Amino acid sequence: MKNTLSQKSLKKLSLNFRTVASRLLRTDYVDGMSNLKRFIDFVDNTLLIKSYINSYKYEFDVEQEVKECESNAMMIYSIPTEKPAEVSFIYQILKYYIDNYESYIQPIPRSYGHSSNYQDQVDGFNNRVVLPFVDHINCYLEEQYIEFGDEALNNKITIHNDSGQVNLAQDNANITATQNVNTEVIDLMGKLITQLQKENCEGKEELNELLETVIDNLKCNKPKKTIISMLTTKINKFVTLVGVSAGAIETAQKIPPLLESLFK
Repeated sequence: MKNTLSQKSLKKLSLNFRTVASRLLRTDYVDGMSNLKRFIDFVDNTLLIKSYINSYKYEFDVEQEVKECESNAMMIYSIPTEKPAEVSFIYQILKYYIDNYESYIQPIPRSYGHSSNYQDQVDGFNNRVVLPFVDHINCYLEEQYIEFGDEALNNKITIHNDSGQVNLAQDNANITATQNVNTEVIDLMGKLITQLQKENCEGKEELNELLETVIDNLKCNKPKKTIISMLTTKINKFVTLVGVSAGAIETAQKIPPLLESLFK
């Protein structure tokens, strides 16, 4: 089996992953299991992501871990600190949920919430367990994109797993930035900067700095692809954070597609 992904296809894959992950991370507890199934289905059916997870071969007694935490209100999962083991452990926990429970809230340890409120417990679990797993996959996809490089247009990356391989091949066409200042995206980024002032979330200062840098570049008709890629990554992480206002999320989600259009 052999699959070839262009650079553009990899970007689309990454975008689709972030979309389905965001849906789970922001889920209402009632819809949690259906959104978890949607998320894991995407992971299991995307060869590039599944091969990444399968490259970390660890065995955990997740049944015992889940049962112990389910019955003891003071316990949380003993998640490994090393990235490979953490990725494997969380994936196995989420798969166990799907195979053994009908409700997302049922197996989640109550200690992940600061109250007895179901939504509070789901939000805490998603933020402390699911989000690190999502971040590791996002980071991996970003690393694959970086491997292409802005200069080395002839590079090709092959990723193997038990079921086949994925070839990541560079697009043939040169990517050129439009010379017309995109006033719509500049206005949106300015709006997001204003909205960030009212937010209390991790990494907002770095996001604000990247927004200001990209705005300056666009005003000079000199958008830098590397910086824009960094900004897109930060925005996609920002929209998954718990507690961020709906208005800021709505503004932020409109920005990456417009930025990508500058390089088509």
